[in-house]
Amino acid sequence: MKLGVKNSVGVERIQISETNVDYPQKILFGPVPIATCFIPAHVDGARKIIAIPVDPGKQDIIGRFVSFDTEIRRQAFLDEHGSNPDAQKQVTNIYSSLKPSYSYLYLGFDKRTDNLLGTQVRILEHRYSVKEAIRKIQMEPYKTAEGTDATKMHYAPAILITLIVLRHLKDPTKRETYTNITYSVTPILPTPGMQGWFDMAYAEADIDIDYERKTINFILPNRKPVAISIEGKGYKNPIFTDEELAAIQTCDVDIEKYSTPFSDEQIKEKLMNYPIDINAVRDGKPYFPHKELLIEKLKEFHFNYVEIAEKATVAIPENIPDKEEGKKVTSKKSPKKEQQEEIEEAEFETVEFGESSGSDDGVPDTVSFTESVEEDAEEVEENSDVELPDFMKKKK
Repeated sequence: MKLGVKNSVGVERIQISETNVDYPQKILFGPVPIATCFIPAHVDGARKIIAIPVDPGKQDIIGRFVSFDTEIRRQAFLDEHGSNPDAQKQVTNIYSSLKPSYSYLYLGFDKRTDNLLGTQVRILEHRYSVKEAIRKIQMEPYKTAEGTDATKMHYAPAILITLIVLRHLKDPTKRETYTNITYSVTPILPTPGMQGWFDMAYAEADIDIDYERKTINFILPNRKPVAISIEGKGYKNPIFTDEELAAIQTCDVDIEKYSTPFSDEQIKEKLMNYPIDINAVRDGKPYFPHKELLIEKLKEFHFNYVEIAEKATVAIPENIPDKEEGKKVTSKKSPKKEQQEEIEEAEFETVEFGESSGSDDGVPDTVSFTESVEEDAEEVEENSDVELPDFMKKKK
């Protein structure tokens, strides 16, 4: 079983890395968008890939390198194919091999690992397509044989659901490549009685956990707050086990730290120790097919973080060109919610869900999304304002 990978700041992230293997997960918080550049370099005499978290809205050291390489690749394509309309359309899909890879972080439980490593809150990393599947599950309107009620959620807020994430091949007869991978996400409710109960507004509700009463509290402006039992009588399984509740209370994972892009100084230090390997090859093809032109371009900007020879050493230049501010990345996050007034316990309406109400079998349909090369092109959002809900903040 593959448990995860470690990024540049040393934290293990749970990724959907195995094909045709169910990944049952519980989401507590997220998504937090991140962008990562994977750099071919020499490490201890061997070629390895170094992961560096970056800000795609800035033209930092790596950003300039990506821009130069993309510009050279596109010009070479037009030189070969001409500037006809078809070529002009195709050239927009040509990027540097170091183009950032976008993904989304959540805090939650990886149900596969609980029996092996103990129950603890983990960082779950997902592709754009899985993030969109989770979002759509929350926003899915309630559907019955009589029709659709857009004011109700078909499922429930994500914190109440167990999500089964599955990675598989679009064409099983072909090898596993980026363009042949797809994901499906299946939501499982604790009881079918939850289907169609929640108003759509609960997708944006503030959430708190009462650890003594074992309830999840949903708070909306101008509404009576609702408390959902964690151990309902009609549930097939509790929403959280006692071990999971204890893990949430003691969680000290700083997701903002793990999602923060490297500063210019951190990037310089990383590339000083592990210069970009300009001769790197992947699947028999060079990372940088026009390396001579790229090297000339980099010299114009005093970019000295490139390893040209097999064991070349590269010194840091004394003067680094000032970084250029690139196009601003517009945040898609909702504005920060105003602080809710403290609500007395007596004001909560406690809800119990029956065993037989709701839909027939309690196993909702799979919500599937296909991963494609174009999906993550410009889909990362600004992540400068990461704030955990109160129930995720470690109690003093």
